[in-house]
Order: sequence, then structure tokens, then C-alpha cells
Amino acid sequence: MAKLTLVVTHYREPIETCSFLFNSIDIQHGINKADIEVLLINDGEEGALTDEEIGKRSYEVRNIIVPHGGVSAARNYGIEQAQGEYIMFCDCDDGFIHNYGLHLVFSAMAEGFDVMNSSFIEEAPLDGGWKIFRRDKNAVFIHGKAYRKQFLLDNHLRFDTDLYFCEDSLFNCIAFQVAEKTKYIETPIYLWAWNDASTVRTDRENICIRKYDQIILMRTKAARELKRRGFTQQYKESICSTMADCYCDFQEPLFTKPGNKPWRERAEKEFKKFYREFSHDFMTCDSELIGKALLEARARAYENGYRVEQIDYKSWLKHIKNDISI
Repeated sequence: MAKLTLVVTHYREPIETCSFLFNSIDIQHGINKADIEVLLINDGEEGALTDEEIGKRSYEVRNIIVPHGGVSAARNYGIEQAQGEYIMFCDCDDGFIHNYGLHLVFSAMAEGFDVMNSSFIEEAPLDGGWKIFRRDKNAVFIHGKAYRKQFLLDNHLRFDTDLYFCEDSLFNCIAFQVAEKTKYIETPIYLWAWNDASTVRTDRENICIRKYDQIILMRTKAARELKRRGFTQQYKESICSTMADCYCDFQEPLFTKPGNKPWRERAEKEFKKFYREFSHDFMTCDSELIGKALLEARARAYENGYRVEQIDYKSWLKHIKNDISI
């Protein structure tokens, strides 16, 4: 019986794309490979890999085809089918970056946890070479994290199939909040590899504006879930943070470019839904909480190289309220 299940989802990816991940598991030391299973879940029949292409491995690989439903649906299927006590979610083009990465995961598993978070490495091309980023204590992306399966089942934690962007952010937001026992591994164990075919990686300048409606939708769902689960303080922090972030982001030059008007309008439409739903509770938040969220949003804006406030925060909120009332 496997102790760790690696849920690997892909969509029409060839074996060449997946080989780095498989090979990086093959060379792991300090563990019993029989304790690992890989669920390779192809999201749709087209482009499915054959068992012959995957080849004989020193661990079990279950090659599964599911109806095309997106990465969230595929991962949810993986949660249900996993035989391991713990689960990691991997992108098919990523991998483990040193021979003892999974040994560190298994060591943490021996002590027990609900959620494990580890540092990971992100790569990106720069001036004909590569730039390496180390991501520490990141709670946004799925990379380098592990979850106890029964914890996920008991707390009804699944990936939201309504989202096609930031679905892992919503999943982690709730998972880290409800977890009673967490582990953190400082040593990076996972590589988020560059993929030229990934819109998220290659069009970062525009991805924020083009997907901002999904970001707001994700934060809407997170606020609802925090409130439903009784995390009142975290719920109020989340709505204050979203209000402040939208105030700063909507004044960013990227959002004000004439060519980005359709994307901005779509984002504003989603934000108005957020405002209608949460404005009453937002108005009951104390001024210190609202001010803290605004201070943090401004700091992020300055770090990104802009500080354009064409309207003060109170006037902007009043404008939003009046605009929605029309």
C-alpha cells in the first residue's frame, strides 16, 4: 500500500514533457519506492500517454483517462482515487530538484501533519540564460506542498471547478486555515519548471488584467467559505484586503491602457458583484483593520513600480457605491 500519492494531471502532453518528473522520482534516495504511487491523470482522451511510453518504473504508475473537465476536476478525481495516506499535486512538466527531496517529505510524514509546505524553486528565462527564484513560505501555489488525504476528506476540501485560474490559491487558503497541524520544510524540494506553452508563465505582464475577474471570483469564494466555516476575523481581513487591492490595482497603468478596456470592464463587473455581497460587512470592520489592508496594498503597489492614486480611498468607495446604485 502506497504511503504517498503524487497526483499528476496533464492535457495532451507528450512523454517528453513528463519525462523530467518521472526521472526525478526515479533517482530519489532514502525512501522505499514501493511507498510511492503516481496517478497520471489525462484530462480527456486525446493525447493520452500509453503505458509503453511511460515505461517500467520502480514505483507504481496508474495511467488514468478522465473526461475533459479541467485541472480542478482532474485533481479532485485524484483525491478520491489516491491510495496513499498523503497526497502531493504535481504539474507534469515539473520535478524534484535533488535526490533527497522526497526523503524530506517522508520524514515529515513520519511525524504527521495535515498540510506540509516547503520552499520551491521557480525558473524563468533571462537574457539567453535562466533566472532562478526561491519561493519561501508560499501559500498561493500548489507546488511543493503535501496534504493528508483524510484531512482533505474530513474537511470537504476540493478544487473549485468554477475557476480556471487561481484554483490552487483558493484550495490552499482554506486548507491552511483549517489545518490543525502544519509542517514547513525550508529546503527547496520542487522545481516549477518553465514552460513556453504556459500562458501564465509567458504572458505575465498581461495575465493579471486578463484574469483579474477570476482573481476577484476566487477571493469572493474564499470570503464566503471563511465566513461559512466561522473564521470571522480572517473573513473580515479577506474582504478588507480585496477592497484595498482593487483600489490600488484599478489605478495601475496596465489597467488604464485603452487596449485593455474589455479586460478592465470584465474585472470591474466582477468586483461590483463582490461589493454588493460584502459591502455591509466591510462597513462594520474597524478602521484599524481597513487601514492595515490599505497600507499593505499600497506597499505592494510601490514594490511593483507604481504609485498612482488619482482618487482617495474614501472617494473611490463612494464612487463604487453610487455607480452600483444607478
